[in-house]
Amino acid sequence: MARPSRRNARVPTTTTILQYEGKTIEININDLDIQQLLGSGGYGVVSSASLRNYPNVKMAVKRIRLETEKRLSTYTDLTTIERVGTKSYPYIIKYYGSIIDKVDSDLLIFMELMDTSMDKFYRTMHERQNLDLLDLILQRLIFSIVSALNFLKQHRILHRDVKPQNILVNRQCEFKLCDFGICGYFTNSKSVTSSFKGTDIYMPPERMRHNVEPYGIRSDIWALGISLVEIINGRHPFIGIQFIQLAVLIQTWTPSIDNKSISCELKELILYLLKTDYRQRPMSYNEILEIPVLQSVHPTPSIDEINYIKNIINNIVS
Repeated sequence: MARPSRRNARVPTTTTILQYEGKTIEININDLDIQQLLGSGGYGVVSSASLRNYPNVKMAVKRIRLETEKRLSTYTDLTTIERVGTKSYPYIIKYYGSIIDKVDSDLLIFMELMDTSMDKFYRTMHERQNLDLLDLILQRLIFSIVSALNFLKQHRILHRDVKPQNILVNRQCEFKLCDFGICGYFTNSKSVTSSFKGTDIYMPPERMRHNVEPYGIRSDIWALGISLVEIINGRHPFIGIQFIQLAVLIQTWTPSIDNKSISCELKELILYLLKTDYRQRPMSYNEILEIPVLQSVHPTPSIDEINYIKNIINNIVS
């Protein structure tokens, strides 16, 4: 696997320049007004923030410890989002800039602020039992995230951590992919690496066998498929199961989608993404995008879709 270089020498430490929605803004650490915690995990803490001298600037700030055993992941995240987040691709989170906080020895990455993640969204959706437009919303989500994964592949990148937590949505019914901390880089046309990366319960069967298969696009395709089952059913099918048991169980698992609000066409697509034999899954992202149920996704969300998304987001408890 080709590894990104550690580029801390290039990251500003006193002031930095943000490229924010067509504006060039010079800031330092003290200009930040950190507001709400949005999420946290093994690779950092994400908060919403504004700038004291620019109150209309709203961003997400990811703070990552530099003195950590996951230092390579820190710079993988930064180098990848620099490569793809500056290209204004509609389904990838935008990148504005970065800076090193020398006092706390943290890397700060400034990104586009979305309204919520799909793990929070689907929990509220099920709590409110509001599944009326779920089929239509999932068509748009799949189209957006598969397009994002295809865009990454065009830049020889595999995401390797597709899950609801890393799929963001806003009130305009836009879905975007985020978190590039464990991305891999293609070294040939077939795969990127056989190293063990990703979140256990989103890994495909072939990654959990003794004779593990290299990580390729079909691994990310599986992760998207099982994320969709989780969103539809309101619970991950393997939550709470230990890795050793999961590695056995997943080899014979048959996914089920019993929600009556999901069309037969969408069920067929999701089950296609979840074939146990990876060779029976789609060969490419373009193949998925050409499936009729996704061909019907309109470029602009309808008023009904937007109102549905807004209603769920407005009821999410922080």
